[in-house]
Amino acid sequence: DNHQAGIFAVNAKNTLVDTCEIRRTTGSSNAQFYRSTQTTFSGNWIHDNTGWHAIFMDNSPRTKIRDNSFERNFKNHISLYLACDTSAVENNTADSTTNNNGMSVDSGSNIVFRSNTINRSGWNGIGIWGGDSILVVDNTIDSSRYGVYVESTLRSSISDNRIVNSKIYGVWLDFSSNG
Repeated sequence: DNHQAGIFAVNAKNTLVDTCEIRRTTGSSNAQFYRSTQTTFSGNWIHDNTGWHAIFMDNSPRTKIRDNSFERNFKNHISLYLACDTSAVENNTADSTTNNNGMSVDSGSNIVFRSNTINRSGWNGIGIWGGDSILVVDNTIDSSRYGVYVESTLRSSISDNRIVNSKIYGVWLDFSSNG
């Protein structure tokens, strides 16, 4: 309780974070990984944090984030930032971000968001900026400003999602191409 970060790693390889409870951190992220490869988050409960991100991956390819529960975190529940290529975010439940995205990617490629449930995001259920070959499939997004927000991406696909009660748009595509 009341730490800057629950987990912090730089240049880690083949790391498993499994069945942990991370709560009430106050720093920029509850779990921060920089330049790490093949990290798996599975079966964790991350909640009641006032810092920016529940999980923040920076330049960390081949990340797997699956079967986790996120509740009442201030900003983003899951953020993949810069070159988190060939990653998967699957079967997570993200409930109630005060101010931002349920899940997001900024400048990554070959990333899958599949079978997640996202409720009451302050901004986007899933936000994507500057990606290539991003797949958003079979997610349930309820009560966000934008269900799925996509900007400046190439060759991405959004299909078979259930998006309800969006305050502005269910899906927003801006400067994106499938060619």
